[in-house]
Amino acid sequence: MAAERPPAVHRAIMCVDVAGYGDHRRTNRDQVAVREGLYRALRRAFIRSGLRWERCHREDRGDGVLILVPSEVPKELLAGRLPVELASELEAHNGGAGPEARIRLRAAVHAGEVQHDDHGVAGTAINLAFRLLEAGPLKDALRGSPGTLALIASEWFYEEVIRHHPASDPKAYRQVPVAVKETLTRGWVRLPGLPGLPSLSGLVLGRAPGEPEGPRQLPAAVRDFVGRDAELALLDDRLTPGDDVVIALVTGTPGVGKTALAVHAAHRARHRFPGGQLYVDLRGYAAEPALAPEQALEGVLHALGVPAGRIPAPPAARSALYRSLLDGRRVLIVLDNAASAAQVRPLLPGAPGCAVLVTGRGDLSGLTAREGARPLELAPLEPAESRALLRRIVGAERVDAEPGAAADLARHCAHLPLALRVAAERAAARPGLRLAGLVRELDERNRLDVLGADDEHTAPRTVLSWSYHALPPPAARMFRLLALHPGAEVSPGAATALAGAGPGEARRLLDRLVRAHLLEEAAPGGRYRLTGLLRCYAAELAETEEPRRDRSAAVRRVLAWYLHTADDARRLLCPHRVAPRLTVPDGPPPRRFRSAREAREWCESERDNLVAAVRHAPATGHHDIGWRLPLALWTLCLPRGPWTDWVAAHRGALDSARHSGDDAGEAYALGALGFARQDRGRFEEAANHFLSAQLIFKYVRDRRGEAWALHGLGYALRRLHRYDEAILLHRQALRISTEIGDAGGRAWSLGGLGFAYAGRRRHAEALNHFERALCIARGTDRRAEGWALYGLGHAYQTLGRPEQATGHYGRALEIFREIGDWRGRGETLDGLGKAHLRAGRPEAARACWTRALEAFQDLRSPQASRVRDRLLILDDDTVRELPESEAAVPSP
Repeated sequence: MAAERPPAVHRAIMCVDVAGYGDHRRTNRDQVAVREGLYRALRRAFIRSGLRWERCHREDRGDGVLILVPSEVPKELLAGRLPVELASELEAHNGGAGPEARIRLRAAVHAGEVQHDDHGVAGTAINLAFRLLEAGPLKDALRGSPGTLALIASEWFYEEVIRHHPASDPKAYRQVPVAVKETLTRGWVRLPGLPGLPSLSGLVLGRAPGEPEGPRQLPAAVRDFVGRDAELALLDDRLTPGDDVVIALVTGTPGVGKTALAVHAAHRARHRFPGGQLYVDLRGYAAEPALAPEQALEGVLHALGVPAGRIPAPPAARSALYRSLLDGRRVLIVLDNAASAAQVRPLLPGAPGCAVLVTGRGDLSGLTAREGARPLELAPLEPAESRALLRRIVGAERVDAEPGAAADLARHCAHLPLALRVAAERAAARPGLRLAGLVRELDERNRLDVLGADDEHTAPRTVLSWSYHALPPPAARMFRLLALHPGAEVSPGAATALAGAGPGEARRLLDRLVRAHLLEEAAPGGRYRLTGLLRCYAAELAETEEPRRDRSAAVRRVLAWYLHTADDARRLLCPHRVAPRLTVPDGPPPRRFRSAREAREWCESERDNLVAAVRHAPATGHHDIGWRLPLALWTLCLPRGPWTDWVAAHRGALDSARHSGDDAGEAYALGALGFARQDRGRFEEAANHFLSAQLIFKYVRDRRGEAWALHGLGYALRRLHRYDEAILLHRQALRISTEIGDAGGRAWSLGGLGFAYAGRRRHAEALNHFERALCIARGTDRRAEGWALYGLGHAYQTLGRPEQATGHYGRALEIFREIGDWRGRGETLDGLGKAHLRAGRPEAARACWTRALEAFQDLRSPQASRVRDRLLILDDDTVRELPESEAAVPSP
């Protein structure tokens, strides 16, 4: 009698198959390398996704693997985190493998009843999983994808698992028909993206019904656009996705309508680019410096969904990430006002499907020669087109009544759309005046223009001057001063400071400039933009009509306004951070915030202007602001985002402090530079900066600053394992903080002593100092309280008392979440993971380290690699201890 077979069990099923494994070009050695790479990638991806590889049932299928996941494991991991991690591991393998040893993988996920027998496993659910793996749309998706992995989920798995878990990214899946042998069903296909980034979408399969489209950044098309039929037809033909990256180049004289044509053509072609449209003003001809490629890349990466903390700092890495995200997507990119080919190249996609439309008036011939851009030289409007534009704005009846005057008006404007539009708006605003009278006024302005007739700015400047001279003096002055603003967009508050006006008056003047078409409203009721030729013209006027002393005073007012407002936000968001007096005596009143949320929103909305102000202050000689502004922004935790190079910013602050002869400013800049170096793991350099800062603080008798520098120096020496020296330094800091009555400083110094004693394995003393730090910090400094609790968790964990450690770590984590301390969250989750592992809870440890890794990656911290290593070795069942590492506790 046959032995009774065990009952069937329900299992999640994953099967994978290497595309082209049997290709005749692969040698036996290549196939062995592929199999080794496949198993290594699978194992690491499972570990990083919180899945126990050694507990999964695995069957080798030669060119693939069948994997059965235990029923207690959450199924959403198979469709959420695992595909992204697997794609990353395959990319890593391919980066170091020869051409014939690289892997492109199809994967299928399903779940159902599985029967075990003497030969392995069987069941209709497994049959269906392998049918899905052979589906034509899955093979087509991988074939058309630039990535390494295509995943298909069964309809059951999608409806029961993926659709209900946002972490599985259900919108990244596309429904496809599956017809393989006797199987006729539907599946859901996904093309996983890079680690931690949104999945690449819009490839072979298009977009799912109702799915939100990609970025839509095109500005509104110009009202009353006329003519350009031949040029639009040409661009219509060129802006079509094809087998190569399409690059169209529009050049021409200022005011000829390059931007208007490009935006109009882009709107007409947008339906061909379901992946989205990106728009970047490269500011090639603005009065301020042109937009650097790395700044432009930061903006477009944000638009493509990359979180701030995941944007790499090196320009080449940003460009590579940008191209990876565009691979396989159909996206239209408009690069307006380019100054040079070098400015454009980092923003060009690397794979077919995208189109780029570039405008500029400089030498962009390199794009034609090297990148195959197809140029279009834009000429002024034809007389009939100029007449049509005048009829639309001024009115057909008036223009038709004076055809000669209308023709003269167009001729005076050199048939340039910008000049024609300004002149027409001027005529429309004076309905009682004949066009001939307006032409006589323009004739007089022309005779007074001192520039030669061959200057390309002459006609636009003449017409702009006509509109400018019609402004009341306060509005004309505001127009001139706006060219001095350090950033591209200006808020009413910044404009108020710039002009030294009252708040209500400044907004009225801005609105007056908008009505005169001399200023653009970037956001209704909120922000304004002075772009292109208008900014150039305003800058010329500021240079010729504003005395040097007045220009400098206006720049100083707006820089001081940014400084004082940032300092007000700092006091609200980071009240206990050590900082010098950051205000200057002659600054205007700052914006006041009603809540922390409002302060954070202001910091984010003014990010680009703050970056520009940090650079502009020393460049314009305002060195007292130049050293204070980076310190104000640093204390607001803005270094967490990749918006600027903080080491360079603090070096600039140091130069400004030395230039202005401010010893205290030099000391604070050195201290900030020390902490910036520590964030990058450069502890020897950090120690040198702190030592220099401490000596200056002592010289200027700033005792709180001296204690701060000593604490930083002790921190650096702890990380260099020089614990005895660190103990002496923290004791000195504690003595100073006690003498001056600085409770927060005492808490930080006691905490530093606790970590130094822990490094020397003097655990009783470490616990004592952490307890004392906690008692002082409660009700005094919430952040110091969190780090004292972290220290207690750290001490109990090293003493082998994991339950007490997890309790303290948990309370610390609550505080760090509350105050938004991301570094504290990462360190605490790391410590909590170690405590859970020691207590025999490896899955809890895995969950903590996974979250810690995300926090450190957001911070771009070197500690991310340490946590990643923990996750990789966690797969070993024998691991219950991990090497201790020094806690990276930041300064007060």
